[in-house]
Amino acid sequence: MAFRINLQNRFSSAFGFVAKNVTPRVADIGLSNGGLYLPLPTFDPQLPRAFGLNGAPVFDMLEFEHPSLPLQQTNEGARNIFRFDMPIMIDASRTKRNSVTQVNENQEAGLPAGEVVESFGWSPWSIRIRGILIDTDNHHYPYDALEALMELVNIHDVLKCNSLYTNALDVTSVYVTGQIGLPSEPNFPDSQPFTLELKSHEPVSALTLT
Repeated sequence: MAFRINLQNRFSSAFGFVAKNVTPRVADIGLSNGGLYLPLPTFDPQLPRAFGLNGAPVFDMLEFEHPSLPLQQTNEGARNIFRFDMPIMIDASRTKRNSVTQVNENQEAGLPAGEVVESFGWSPWSIRIRGILIDTDNHHYPYDALEALMELVNIHDVLKCNSLYTNALDVTSVYVTGQIGLPSEPNFPDSQPFTLELKSHEPVSALTLT
């Protein structure tokens, strides 16, 4: 039996007013104007998501794939995946790799001071995901969901990832940086908020030395 879950109140309690203000906008992933969410029976990566507005977090469904993960039946056949049951908030940022050399003013030559900028591409994406594990069956503490999340975190390898947001950033694989937060949630004993830090991963291209 599926219960209707008020995510707006839970996100507000766990992550503050930003989450409370954003959750009513995410009607396309099961949230109504009252912040209610009904878990979807199947995962469809083509379902429309609500991207963040004015710097607010993005809400999306996210899945990871790795041979160490449990085998599950999907529309594409059996796959070793981990999926969050509820939508999560995703933030991403990256910086450009620049080398800046200051050039001193040369009054004799009539040259003003300036700088030389060399660009070496972009650093990997830093991705933060925030969500809530909820026991929707018995409304007890979500031990099983937490154990599954720990199995994911303890994979010391690169993980394939899939969501509309990460796909839009051209991020197809990530690794866990080792930072995970599990704050207490006294207002909802059936819930466990979490924060997880990830980095995007790009495979090393083959180099030809001459």
